[in-house]
Amino acid sequence: MKHFLWLVFIISSFAACKGGNSFSGSGTTKNIETSTQTTPSLPPQQQNALPTQPIYQDDGCIKTNVDHYNFVLVFDASLSQKRFDPNNVRAAGASSFMKKLLTLKSRENTVNFNVSFIRFSTTPKASTQGWVSVTQNNMYLLDSEIQAATQNPNGSTHYTPALELAGTALQSAPGSNNSYRNFVVFLTDGAPRDLAYKIDQEVSSLVSDFQAAMIVIAAGGDLSSKALGIVQGMALPQTSSNGDENHIGRYKHAKTAQELSTVWDEVFRDVFDCQDSTQQQSTTPNSIY
Repeated sequence: MKHFLWLVFIISSFAACKGGNSFSGSGTTKNIETSTQTTPSLPPQQQNALPTQPIYQDDGCIKTNVDHYNFVLVFDASLSQKRFDPNNVRAAGASSFMKKLLTLKSRENTVNFNVSFIRFSTTPKASTQGWVSVTQNNMYLLDSEIQAATQNPNGSTHYTPALELAGTALQSAPGSNNSYRNFVVFLTDGAPRDLAYKIDQEVSSLVSDFQAAMIVIAAGGDLSSKALGIVQGMALPQTSSNGDENHIGRYKHAKTAQELSTVWDEVFRDVFDCQDSTQQQSTTPNSIY
C-alpha cells in the first residue's frame, strides 16, 4: 500500500509540473530542422522580466517562456590548445552539452535549441551550416561541427574578430517577437593579442544589440593574472540598451583538460537553473536571465 501511495504521489506531482564540417569566414546561415513557431510578444516592460513561477520544471531544471534558446559556441583553436588539451576533451564536453539539450527538448517539445559554431585563432571562421537545431536527426551533424571547430589548432589568439563574428551570427538567430534567449559560450586557454578595451566594446555590443548572456570558460592553470582579469571581465554584468541589467554572464575556470568535460555541465545548470536532487527545487528562476 505504501508503494502504491508513493506511485500516486509521483504521478500527481508530474501532472502538476507539466503545463558538414567545412568552415568559412562568412556569416552565412542555413537553418536545419529549425522551427518557425512564434508566440505573441510581451509588452516591453515584461520582455525581460523573470516569471514568478517556472513555466517548465523537471529534474530541477527550469525553462523560461520562450520559443528559442540560441547558443553561439566560440572555440579557441590557437596552437596552444595542442599542449593544453591534446585529447580534445573540450569537444567531448560540448557534445555532452548537446545531448543534455536534446533530453530537455524531448520533455518540452515546444522549445527550440539552436546552435551556431565559431572557431578562432589569428582569424575566426564560422560554420557554413549556420544555425543548427538540436534534434535527434541533427546529433551527428552537431558532433561533426564541434569536431570541425576544435580540431587542428593553429595560430595565435585574437578575441575581438571572434566576438564580432558572434554578433554576425546572432543577427540571423532564430526567434521573433522577443521570444528567445541568446547565449555566447566563449572558451579560451590563452591571453588575447587584442587590446582589452576593444574586447569590452564587442562584449557590450553583444549584450546591448542582441541581449546575449556571456558564458566565458578559461581553460588552463597557467593563465596570467592579466589574462584572467580580461576573461573574467567579459562575464561581468552588462547593461543592455534599454537599461536592463539582467543579462548577466558567467565565468568558469577549467584548470585541467579533464575539467573541460564537467564545466559544460555547469554551463547547462547555469542556463536552466538546475538544482541538485538533494536541494529544494526553487519556484523562482535564478538562472542567467
